[in-house]
Formats: sequence, C-alpha cells, structure tokens
Amino acid sequence: MSAPHARFAARAASLRDETRRRRLLLAGVAVLVVALVWLVVFSPVLTVRTVQVTGAPAALTDRVRAVADDVVGTPVVRADTSAVQRRVAKIDGVRAVRVDRSFPRGLRVTVTPRTPVLVIEQAGTRRLVDTEGVAYARGAKAPRGLPVVKVAGEEPPGRPELSSLATVLSALPAQERARVSGLQLSSAGQVSFRLGDLAVSWGDATGSSAKARDLAALRPTIEDDGATAIDLSAPGRPVLS
Repeated sequence: MSAPHARFAARAASLRDETRRRRLLLAGVAVLVVALVWLVVFSPVLTVRTVQVTGAPAALTDRVRAVADDVVGTPVVRADTSAVQRRVAKIDGVRAVRVDRSFPRGLRVTVTPRTPVLVIEQAGTRRLVDTEGVAYARGAKAPRGLPVVKVAGEEPPGRPELSSLATVLSALPAQERARVSGLQLSSAGQVSFRLGDLAVSWGDATGSSAKARDLAALRPTIEDDGATAIDLSAPGRPVLS
C-alpha cells in the first residue's frame, strides 16, 4: 500500500473510532438522564415524607397539616403545591399562605394567621374580627383584652363596618385597646367608645393613626384636668371637655 493510501486508511479508522466514542458517550448521557428523571419523578426515594408548618399557633398548625398531609408519599417534584395552598387558604383564621418544596423529602407551608382586634357577639355567639375587618372563628373563645361589640338583630355587620372598627382599634396601642368598652358604630360610620372614664368620639376611621397620636399627646392633660370626654373626629384638632 502506498504512503498516501496508508494515511487515508489511518484517518478513516480514526474517524470511525471517534464516532464510536461519541455514540457511546451520548448513550451514557441518555441513560443517566433517564435514571435521574426516574429517580426524581417516579421513584419512592424522593417522595414527600414531612410537611413542615411555620408561622401558625399549635391549634392552627394541626388544621393546616391535616389538609396538607395528603401529599405525603407523592414525589416532591410532582406534589401539587398550588392545590395545597388553596386548601390551606380556606381554613378559618388563615390570612395568607405560601407552600414551597423542601428537597429532598418535604414541603414547607408558611402561614400568616389572622390577628384579632375585636370580638363581635350576636345571638350568644362570638366571632373574632381581624385587622382587615374579616370575621372568623365562629364560637371561638375570645382572647383576653379584646373589645367586645354586641350586635342586635339577626343580620351580621358587613365587612365595611367591621373594617372601620378594626382600623380604629388597630391604631390604638395594645394597652389602650385593652381598656376599650362600649364600642359603637353609628349608621353614619361614626365610632365611639370609652377608655375607662373617658368618653371618646372618634369620628369615622379616616386618619386613625393621627387621632391615636392626638390621644396619646393629650393623655397627661386628660389626667391632670380630669377631662371626661374627647372629640377626635377632626385629626390634629382634638377637643376636650
């Protein structure tokens, strides 16, 4: 065989060897990918074993876990986190929820519970009302220190009315809120209540933060002068009597 023919044959053999190596490499990569997909998506190795609930008190945590535990045994990547989130969001007392996968074997459910600021009592039944004016936890035991509003008749107050009361109470410091009694909301949306011996005419919920500052600034004057009433309906222009 002449030299040119020998070089050509050697080159052809080298190309065949290179092609064979590439095919083997691609086949190996394909097998690895299939194995990883099976491991992550279908095998029992990376299934949900635990549901971690954070941000909620013990009683609420138990209820959240009860509706989320049906994903246990499902591969983590196939767990329907949106469905879990929707179910948890329907639980009374849950304000917001986020569900995340927690590899290798869990889900993490982060709950923001509702924060009660008052209690409404109607026909012998109590419900908590949160900072957004949402009534929830029917029949629940009211935490100590929350004002109680007694509602006459069978028609429950609407969310706008409850939201007004919640806005007013949320503006008050906790120690003042615990002293509130006789909380009332007129048909015109005017809020009034008592703080110990002091009658407070708050007006509507507009400017509640400024009204709370007015009340705090005048507290020494109220105590020194023995005032029995304060009108806070105009923010920045309180009137003592």
